Amino acid sequence: CITDLDSNVLIPNFGDQLYDIIEKYGDEYALLGCITNRLGGKHQLYKNEFSNDFDMRNHFTIARELHTEKYAQVEDTTGVAGLCMLFRKSTWNAVGGFMEGVITADTVFNKAIKAKGLGKIGLMKGVYLYHNYRIWQSDHKKAWMDTKHLRKV
Repeated sequence: CITDLDSNVLIPNFGDQLYDIIEKYGDEYALLGCITNRLGGKHQLYKNEFSNDFDMRNHFTIARELHTEKYAQVEDTTGVAGLCMLFRKSTWNAVGGFMEGVITADTVFNKAIKAKGLGKIGLMKGVYLYHNYRIWQSDHKKAWMDTKHLRKV
């Protein structure tokens, strides 16, 4: 499991939850992502809404709600963002890891998994991480388009 530096796990037994999801879906899915508060892809947003609420207590409440109601539920999706990616080492090796020198390495990784037919891509409906995603932008579209802070490695 990899996460962005600007994301926060809010549920104490996050590791146990991921383990249970792997046990249940590990052979079916090659890549899994989470629900979050701020991101370019709205399909991963809580209630499909970009959030400007920066009160961590409110996000803990969301995380606890999803954890309780949808603990190990996974739903098929077209792709997941790099803020949280759960995958096997064999998947990583099969696609050659992340492409170097691009800011869309997560998208390239998703596409490579699909192209190689390694398995489905899913969204863990009970896993919620708080994400600071371009916190200086309040508009979803402006945040998505704002890549000045990113640099090619």
